[in-house]
Amino acid sequence: MDIVSIIKEIIHSESSEWIRKQAFASLEGRAKHCAMNAWRYLLYADLIADTAPTVSLFCATHATEEAVAAFISSAKSNGYAAEAKNLNIHDHFVKTLLSVFARAVSKHVEEIELAFALHPDHDRLYARIDGGNGLEIHPLSLSLISYNPDTADTSWGRALEVFASEFADERAMLAAIKEQSNLRNNAIYASSAGIPAISDEELRRGLKENACITIGLVWAALDMAQHGNQRVAFIVQALGAALRIAERAAAKK
Repeated sequence: MDIVSIIKEIIHSESSEWIRKQAFASLEGRAKHCAMNAWRYLLYADLIADTAPTVSLFCATHATEEAVAAFISSAKSNGYAAEAKNLNIHDHFVKTLLSVFARAVSKHVEEIELAFALHPDHDRLYARIDGGNGLEIHPLSLSLISYNPDTADTSWGRALEVFASEFADERAMLAAIKEQSNLRNNAIYASSAGIPAISDEELRRGLKENACITIGLVWAALDMAQHGNQRVAFIVQALGAALRIAERAAAKK
């Protein structure tokens, strides 16, 4: 696959097109504008991938940050203000933290073998998941995901535990998030070591990962807006865990 076609392959899929149309129509205020800008920066990343690879990666990471802002803004507007109020969408560390958490969630989704697609007869996404008694088909929703065995349990402890298990210890976790938050700057600023450069493989991986995470976060923002009268335990779990990590990082500054 050519570098220039990586993002197009992702954002022009049936599922992604459905998410884009529904999000732009259903989200409101900052959540909507951030989602639209996230999509725009994915397109920018695609357009310049071959001619300006480091700037392309910068655009892709910016798209993810805008998608995080859309997610947090949607949470604040759709029943999760208490959990999201202290997650500052202007803080690069917080936005990076949520994007890294989103990557961990995508890994969790793979582990529970949740697959989804646009239903051929209904204008919405449906998921296939092992419900314990064989495969089940449900409308795709954040309510299908949970870190806790009791899917109604909103406690964030296990979500934090699973996320932290990806790192050697808390110090390594915070360092990895900080390093990721500097990725945008490293892509465009020169240093004493030279000017920014990136290999084709690094660019492919970065574009694909950021496109998938961006679309996933925009969908999550949309799902909260479409179920604004229903609090989902998973969102409380994730936001609670993310806030504790942000607080620990702030305490160490």
